[in-house]
Amino acid sequence: MYIYIKKLKNDEELAKNIDMPKFLKKIAIKLIKIFNIITVKKIDELHYLYIIPKENIKIIQKIINKNSKEKIILSKELKKYEKELNISKKESIMSFFIYDILKYIANNLNIKIELQNLYILANEYNKENIEIIKYLLNKVKTINIVTNNIVKYRKLEEKLYNEEGILITITNNKTKGLKRANFIINLDFDNETIKNYNMNMNSIIINCTGNKIDVLKYFQGIIINDIEIKIEDIEENKELYKEFDKTEIYSSFQSEKETYIEAINRTKNDKVEVEGLIGMSGNIDVKELLNIRKNLDKM
Repeated sequence: MYIYIKKLKNDEELAKNIDMPKFLKKIAIKLIKIFNIITVKKIDELHYLYIIPKENIKIIQKIINKNSKEKIILSKELKKYEKELNISKKESIMSFFIYDILKYIANNLNIKIELQNLYILANEYNKENIEIIKYLLNKVKTINIVTNNIVKYRKLEEKLYNEEGILITITNNKTKGLKRANFIINLDFDNETIKNYNMNMNSIIINCTGNKIDVLKYFQGIIINDIEIKIEDIEENKELYKEFDKTEIYSSFQSEKETYIEAINRTKNDKVEVEGLIGMSGNIDVKELLNIRKNLDKM
């Protein structure tokens, strides 16, 4: 279940949720504001909107405590309290936009993504990781998988070569595995695991885990921890998209039963586009990408 929390904008917004005669509504609104009464709006069986009468971290904490097993999403106005409230982003739709992110980067750098070598960090040998690898196979020059799960990924390597004539490389060489990597896709490595590998310190890392990577020693490249998206003609849950992070809202309505390809097709049908990249300390400026270009040319 998803719990969205936002602050009351004005009395008119609150009045919409109160089914009373006009004179009683005014009294109800005053009482709600005086006693900090939380308004709960049911969106559907899995999504609920909590409206707090004023910005108060104790009220937010009360909602979180009451819904300790649910997924909490704060409005853009309340996001500043995420760290203090220990709300960590654990879900990510980054993997559905890997190719779109690569195209976004390529367009800004004026390079061809189909001529690039891609390095994928993947320990889990699961259906989604395999689908991601297969989806990207014909979209880049080569795919190199860096993994601790060498035996199982060797099976994928053999299957792709025997059945489709496609050659990928599998390695777990911590010294050389990422030394020449310009583009790295992190599917499931955590911060500590990545630090065990020597890598190109000017590489671009697309981090799909939902958890930030931000402590790579001497790293001077770009780590993409999140994206900004643009959705055309939003009608359903329009108000949520206005006051909450679009990526988080879109992610919260995705079906857990979807396959990777089905999810990608849905994003295309919904006309979702990558509008910006978010790094270790906020939005990634195009100038930051251009600074990386000279290092790509050398490789």
